[in-house]
Amino acid sequence: MVVIFAAIGAGLKIIDDAFDEGAFDRRLAGAIAPALVVMALVLAVSDAAAATVLLSILLAVVFAGKVDNLVFRINALAFSLLFCITASFDLLWMHLLALTVAGVVDEKGNDFVDRHDTPGPLRIFFAHRCMMKVCMLLLCALSSMPWLYFFALLAFDLSYDFVRLFRKRERGGVAAES
Repeated sequence: MVVIFAAIGAGLKIIDDAFDEGAFDRRLAGAIAPALVVMALVLAVSDAAAATVLLSILLAVVFAGKVDNLVFRINALAFSLLFCITASFDLLWMHLLALTVAGVVDEKGNDFVDRHDTPGPLRIFFAHRCMMKVCMLLLCALSSMPWLYFFALLAFDLSYDFVRLFRKRERGGVAAES
């Protein structure tokens, strides 16, 4: 499961950078997209906690207005429709709420530090979208959420950041960006 979360994170960053930065071929992004939907759907249908985490990520980017290209819109719609048709909705509802709110805070905080001069620790916290990680850490420590999901979310975020760093390295720079 951790590997699948990592693959989804990397794939989403490839799609994001293909359309926002022109860093990857858009045909590659379009080819990756359906595979990501299938992987996420298989996890979501088979595991309520995985569904909770994946749905919170989707809801956070939707509420933050980050579904900003056609491939993301189609994937978000496809995942949502297929999830509604196939899932049992045996979600961890309080966890979903907490993680979604944390994800929106991450996205808005990331936008803020991208546009404003902010102190180092705050910049690092939001540049790497740490609110959701902290929330998941607390949910695992204080509730019945298994630790596996903390590591799955961490793998998602680390692979997302790895693609960003790889792209920056290929272009000759490693400045903080998202």
